[in-house]
Formats: sequence, structure tokens, C-alpha cells
Amino acid sequence: MGIPGNQFEKHLRPFRMYSDRYYCHSKADKIQYWKNKLAAADPTSFPAISNTTQVKESTSISQLDVDPNFAKKIQAYCEQHSITAASLFQSAWALTLGAYSGATSVCFGYLVSGRDLPVPNISETVGAFANMMICYADVSRSTKQSCLEFVANLHTQVIQDLDFQHCSLADIHHALDLPAGKALFNSIMSFQKSSGEDSSESNTRSDIRIESIIGEDPTEYDVAFDIAQSEKHINISLEYRLSVLSDAQAARVLSFVQGAVDALIMAEKVPLGDVYITSTEDLHDIWRSITRFGTTHIDLTASTAQLLPTSVLESLDTMILDGERSFLRPL
Repeated sequence: MGIPGNQFEKHLRPFRMYSDRYYCHSKADKIQYWKNKLAAADPTSFPAISNTTQVKESTSISQLDVDPNFAKKIQAYCEQHSITAASLFQSAWALTLGAYSGATSVCFGYLVSGRDLPVPNISETVGAFANMMICYADVSRSTKQSCLEFVANLHTQVIQDLDFQHCSLADIHHALDLPAGKALFNSIMSFQKSSGEDSSESNTRSDIRIESIIGEDPTEYDVAFDIAQSEKHINISLEYRLSVLSDAQAARVLSFVQGAVDALIMAEKVPLGDVYITSTEDLHDIWRSITRFGTTHIDLTASTAQLLPTSVLESLDTMILDGERSFLRPL
């Protein structure tokens, strides 16, 4: 099938402009930007907590559909503070990674489409533009920034990264003098937003019909956190090596991420270091453990501090927000 000359030129022109934009910063400038940004970064690995005997290459996927009302809360928060949902989930993943790894600062990869450059018709241009970038975040208990400031700072970081997005990870690793075979991170995040329009409707706009049959998107990373957002729905999923996480553990990780998003929204003015996060499943385990202390009647509307003995509270280092909600470290 041939492509009319005018149509070919229409799609070729943006690629030329993209190439010009790509080289607007020298390779040395790009490497120096990432070297400065990651000067204090240590390699961050999502720990292998699975007891399975599965081989390293075996993978699985866990998914969670966000409650529609919670999805509306996320949208309202983002609109109010001019922050993208991608930045909010990126912040939540940083907190999750910090909680599970025990690190005070974390880094992980995040995918960008590469189609956000100011080039006409780039969204319709054929070509590989996607690239992996690096998020670096301070998640220490000593940080004084509020939850909102934490999210806003990561949002600003993403915007700044875009001008230096086309720099290979190999070059960055080399600039940081990482030992051979030592990766800077083993987890990545990707965010996909769709208009929600039906594919059959979009197909009527073209003479070419594309129908999805089955797809596979393998990754070299141990854990891949994905968010798919449409106009009314949000789905979060985790692809992971079974040598790192079991299916049950992965489901808890997703629940923890959702709890982190909820905490960032609810406690936006509270210092990040004063907020503890836990998954719903972990809270249920805490409540079940309460019975070991002789409690037989549990008020599920009470705060954790009202339920747990003083000795347990001290070990959990609990903080109560508004006298109702508690955010704890993961179990």
C-alpha cells in the first residue's frame, strides 16, 4: 500500500523538527544534568520478599480497579492543585518503594512518551519516541515538606526532566560511576491516559482498521507499576517477577499504593515525615492481632490509637490525623 506524497511529507516533517529539538542540548549537557540530579542517589531495589521457588524469569500480573468515587477524589485533587495524576501516583510509588526497601531516598524509572515536545503533529508521527527517565525522591522521616509540597516538587521535577529526557541510562550509569552490573533501580512506573472513546469510533476516522487481539509487554525490571486512566476510570496494575513477589504480596503492594495516594490527598498540609501509611489488609491484620491482647469487641470506626495498647502504639510510632485516620508503616 502506497502513501500519497503529501501525506508522507506531513508525517516526515514533524520527525525532522523532532530531531532538531532532540539536539537542542548537547550530550554533555544532558549527562551533566542527570549527574547533578542524582549525585546523592543510591541504587534502590524493591526487595525480593517472596518465598517461592519460581525461576527468576517467571512473571505475573496483579490488577486493581480504583473505586469510581476515589477516582473522582483523585481528579478533584489534581485539578485543584494543577498537578497531574501521573505525578500523584509517582509520589505514591516513591513512598511505597521507600516503605518496602527501608531507604530514606529512592529512585526508579518512569516511561515518557517522548511526544510532548512542541512539534506539530508529533502525536500522529510514526516513530519510536519513548524513553526511560529517572525519578529521585527524598522519603526520609526527617523531611519537613508537606505532602502537597512533596507531590508538587516531583511534578516540577518531571517538567524539568523533559528537556533532558533523551539521555541513555547507560550514559547516566557511567557518569555516576556505578559498578558494572549494578543497576540504579529495579522498578519502573508507566502512566497511560486515554480519552475513553470507543476504538470502533476512532477506527471510522481512517481507512485502516486496527483490532487488538492479544498483547505482551515484557520488561527487564523486577517490578513494573502501571496506571491506566480514562475519563471515568483508573486501573492500577503490577507486573512482577515471582522470585520477588508472590501474587498475594503484589495485591498488598497495590493496596498500599492506593493507601499512599489517599494519605497524600487527605494529609496534604501535614509534614510528610509525620504521615504513616498502611494497606487495608495490614490494618485488618492489626485488628486481628488486637484479640491477642484480650480485646473481643472492636469498634471499626475508632482510630488505631484507640484500639491498640500503649505498648503496641509505641512500637508502631502511630500518628493520628484529625482523630480519625491513622497511617502506619507496612507490616
